[in-house]
Amino acid sequence: MTILDFKQMRYFMAIVEEKTILAAAKRLHMSQPPLSQQLRTMEAHLGVSLFYRKGRRLVITEAGKALYQHSYQMIKLMEAAEAEVKEIGSGEKGNLRIGVYTLSDIDLPTILTKYEENFPHISYNIHQNESSQLIHLLELREIDAALIRLPFSGDNLEKVILQEEPFYYITKWSDTTHNTLEEIVHEALILPSTKRLGLYELILQSFHSIGLTPYVKAECSDTILLANLVDQGFASTIVPHSALEVFRHKDVHIRQIKDMGYSSYGIVWKKNFYLPKTIREFIRLVTDHYQVECPDLD
Repeated sequence: MTILDFKQMRYFMAIVEEKTILAAAKRLHMSQPPLSQQLRTMEAHLGVSLFYRKGRRLVITEAGKALYQHSYQMIKLMEAAEAEVKEIGSGEKGNLRIGVYTLSDIDLPTILTKYEENFPHISYNIHQNESSQLIHLLELREIDAALIRLPFSGDNLEKVILQEEPFYYITKWSDTTHNTLEEIVHEALILPSTKRLGLYELILQSFHSIGLTPYVKAECSDTILLANLVDQGFASTIVPHSALEVFRHKDVHIRQIKDMGYSSYGIVWKKNFYLPKTIREFIRLVTDHYQVECPDLD
């Protein structure tokens, strides 16, 4: 069974509002006979009369009044939907869905504040998790881009390396001057992240590469809890430079580890998938902030 389409609804509304076929046809920039035929088709389809004649004018019936109310609401909803889709397409409106690694980027608030200045009507959906979990969310299309620790596994992701950071040994004890892996190896450590994920494995690999096995007392993916545990003397830790912010007001000692490599930090997104303008502009803003080249996203 066929249903009325939006074009027919617009024709009908014009007839109601102009009260004559001729005036409605002029408003719609069409001739009178095709519009009259459209009205007859609609009445035949619905099985009711929508108008009756009173002189030269058309008077709407009760059935016609009901159709007019529904047509008006549906046309307005369609116009609103069309306007919103255009706003989203232009980047003026939409939802920014991003993932952020557990050891959050301290520059992210600055980046989002600038983003907000350019796109004030955007809403935000920010997931904080381990790098591997964020990649999983990318695969599920629950987020559109993620700031993560590199490297990562997966050939279906695009990436831009934003920065490389040195590692730091952080301890409560003032009587130590340790700043090499060999000197740290026997100290009780709380490693950021958890087994088989992120920094945990990267730090372990750094020790193993020179034949050492560290004393891992605990693992903790919550940076605030990690900082508090170190501050209480529960154990020491190793973190990249961007994580130092949470230790700023703690009574701890921080030393760069001389013989440890760097941790890469980057932004990733799915290959060969449509990127909304909201996320394309975010990637451009992030790469501009870190002064690295942004790939062609259009």
